[in-house]
Amino acid sequence: MKSIKNLCHFFWQLEEKYDLLQLELGGVKAWQYKRMAIYYEIAKQAGVIQAPHTQMKGKDHLKSFWGYFRSLFIGNPLFVPKADVLVFPHERTKSFEGKSIDIYTYFLTSELRTESCKVLEIKRPYLGKHTSERNKDTFYLDGILLLSNIFKKLLPLKVTNEQKEKIENVENEVFSALGVRINLVKLLIEQSKKFKINRACFKYILRKAEVKTVYCVVGYSLGDLISACKDLDIEIIEVQHGTFSKYHLGYSYPNKQTYVDYFPTKFLVWNQFWKDMLELPIASESVAVRPFDYMEIQRDSYLNTIRKANSAVVISQGALTEKIASTLLKYWDKFSQYEIQYKLHPGEYQSWQESKSLRTLVDSNRVSLVKDCDLYGLFSESEFQIGVFSTALYEGAEFGCKSSLLDLPGIEYMQRFIELNNLVFTDGIYIDN
Repeated sequence: MKSIKNLCHFFWQLEEKYDLLQLELGGVKAWQYKRMAIYYEIAKQAGVIQAPHTQMKGKDHLKSFWGYFRSLFIGNPLFVPKADVLVFPHERTKSFEGKSIDIYTYFLTSELRTESCKVLEIKRPYLGKHTSERNKDTFYLDGILLLSNIFKKLLPLKVTNEQKEKIENVENEVFSALGVRINLVKLLIEQSKKFKINRACFKYILRKAEVKTVYCVVGYSLGDLISACKDLDIEIIEVQHGTFSKYHLGYSYPNKQTYVDYFPTKFLVWNQFWKDMLELPIASESVAVRPFDYMEIQRDSYLNTIRKANSAVVISQGALTEKIASTLLKYWDKFSQYEIQYKLHPGEYQSWQESKSLRTLVDSNRVSLVKDCDLYGLFSESEFQIGVFSTALYEGAEFGCKSSLLDLPGIEYMQRFIELNNLVFTDGIYIDN
């Protein structure tokens, strides 16, 4: 079962057999809420993927505690004024025209403000920090996250013997099939408590702001916010932030297509391709197209760039660092003629040296390691791109790069991309002829 495809089918079978999407603990659809996190943990322990990106360690949590505590008094969203729209941006930012922005919501937010719309942003921390400047319309979620982690230990939650037995049966099936032991009972109880605290806070914020619309990014990590919006009959719209497909469990519900409690009421996709990609668990008329402004602006700015022959950029991913590097070494005869720049994901900046194969590539001068850079600049000057299933591969294709995809976990996400670009499978690699 060492593939994302097989793991997803196993996951869906469990959901159907035990009706997990309807599993309620204390009024919380617990499996729905932590579905993606459970999937990632099982995939990681089963060896299908590595731990995705840089993780906060004990000392990092201690360092970030002051920021969390400070946000109880400065920028606390419990003190929001009235507004028309709330936006929950992506926690990672990029530099654009001298500012650190969320590339997925920045242009939408700017457009709304030109329409005399009062917009407030509520930001989540990235690895315990915030990388963009705060202004009077910016609030931080840190304090609420701190409170929910503290008070979840005090909140009672009744779980019946029948519910506990069902969850334990799921645990046993996971162990029997994958050799992975995960304490789902403890996880689901703790997270259901956290959900209830967060939802109560979000309801208070929404009522206080009196908003009619909420925008968010990465909706599958904000089930508590989505639930609060639906309870108050407030439209919540998710803005696409990356690729999705049948095998992305943040968006794919093949056994329950019509309604998922913690899925937004509307979804904005980048173009018709993404609208046709997958039947999302909302009505088709609730899926609308809004161009990815940031990429289109960047692409237009590089129209006159001269492309270098025999140049390639590798798009790394935190969940596959070692596998990508070792595959490059394995098939080095296919890539040795290229001048290769190896673009790390921001989440790998601190951890890439843990990959033995990547260290070998760098030490042997076979590739040039690239960290914080203008990725679109790399695309515009490179002839080829190499990767597995990163969102950036779609962007690279928009910039005219030919593609070589490595047959590694997650390649399932790229099935439609492979078809549209006529990639041919040869000896472990999908190649653009």
